[in-house]
Amino acid sequence: MNRDLLVGGIFLIGVSLTLAFKDFTFLAIPSIGIPVTLAYLERYKNILAKSHLFEKDTLVMIGIISVVTVTFNFIVDPRIGLLLLGTGIPMIAGLKE
Repeated sequence: MNRDLLVGGIFLIGVSLTLAFKDFTFLAIPSIGIPVTLAYLERYKNILAKSHLFEKDTLVMIGIISVVTVTFNFIVDPRIGLLLLGTGIPMIAGLKE
């Protein structure tokens, strides 16, 4: 229960600072703070070695998302590319299986 409250607190701090100052850089607080907190709390269980964080598919997806975002940033709004990825990738993955 304490872990959930801590993660929720970090998330609320980041979102509330973002809304208060209207600056998206405060979203770095939960995006960095939550994984660091969870890694620190679970450091004896070695969850990173058992996780699927560093699989080839995950790294390929991160690369594709980065390339599409940068490409669409030069052409049009990058959110359009992310929306296309959000709908296209699951459909491709469903057809692949």
